[in-house]
Amino acid sequence: MVALKDADGTIRTAFNTCQICYDSGNGYYKQEGDKLVCQNCGNSFTMDQIGETAGGCNPWPILESDRTFEESEIHISYDFLKNSSEIFENWKGAYQS
Repeated sequence: MVALKDADGTIRTAFNTCQICYDSGNGYYKQEGDKLVCQNCGNSFTMDQIGETAGGCNPWPILESDRTFEESEIHISYDFLKNSSEIFENWKGAYQS
């Protein structure tokens, strides 16, 4: 998961996988400077785009309706995470042991 606070102080959240490339096995992001870059297609996104755009070649957003905040913690329900697990089934990326 990617969780960050943008320049305006807005909390942004997304799964660390590309909405188009997720099933390639390499559709995860690495930070390069102030951008996230998809390791499959090479598209890059600024931090203020994270969690905003659904569809297309964007980080898979975790929308405000799917999370809650409590002081300095972000809460995402187990059911939401479980229902989203198929987007990681084919990963071959750096996070696999």
